[in-house]
Amino acid sequence: HETVSPLMLAVTLGVVLCVVGSRKFGRQRVGAGSPSRD
Repeated sequence: HETVSPLMLAVTLGVVLCVVGSRKFGRQRVGAGSPSRD
């Protein structure tokens, strides 16, 4: 199937936003939910 399902796009966008958000706000919030930092 060459067509990408809207659900996959939604999940991918959600993951990307989560990663970008955690990287941006991770510096302001030290250890926000995750004790391990990279």
